Amino acid sequence: MKKFIGFFIVLIVIGFFYIQMNKNSITVIGNSFDTKDLKIQLYAGPVIYQSGRQVADIPKQYGGIDFLVYYKDDLIGQAGIHSTNNWHQHHFTFDFSRTSPLEFDFRAQSPDQISLCYKQISYDTAYRIQTSVFYDRSGLTGQINKDYYDENKQIIVDETWKNDLLKTVNTYKDGNFLKSYCAKKTSQGANSFFDKIDSVGFLVYDYYSVTLDTATIERIIIER
Repeated sequence: MKKFIGFFIVLIVIGFFYIQMNKNSITVIGNSFDTKDLKIQLYAGPVIYQSGRQVADIPKQYGGIDFLVYYKDDLIGQAGIHSTNNWHQHHFTFDFSRTSPLEFDFRAQSPDQISLCYKQISYDTAYRIQTSVFYDRSGLTGQINKDYYDENKQIIVDETWKNDLLKTVNTYKDGNFLKSYCAKKTSQGANSFFDKIDSVGFLVYDYYSVTLDTATIERIIIER
């Protein structure tokens, strides 16, 4: 019996050290640019990958393990998973081998890979538009967020798209939230939707509200 207890204790000790030493890891696959210009850090945490190599440990923890991805100090993406146990080991891959520069795929080899999600972020400096395209483990989700800024870098409008449909428009004044518009359809037959109109120097939307009895159109005009 004493030998059995001693053997059991040894197994516990070995298991404890195995769990402590069994660390998360990361791989970055490059394309047409130098991966030394990439920086990946934990959200509100330390830099994990820099100068072409992993420079810090990725902690094992319960909950979100989220990354911010930078190229030459510009934020180009965010990725992560939800860990269901703080002893799970994960291997994360950021794959930049797409034909389009700075677009990437994110993969996780772990028991929690089903929860992975990520977004690619690009910025159009000519028109001051930040675009976020969302993915999950099955690929493109269809959600695209667009944020428009004025010359002082204050947000003036944000849009949420689902595939080719504009779902929400939020307006701002002096960088502060002003009003929200939402495309929706109710069981009572009410229907609201947008028509975005191309215009130079302005963002223009026609917001339609249709019920069984009435139909109204509100024109939203935002100077850019």
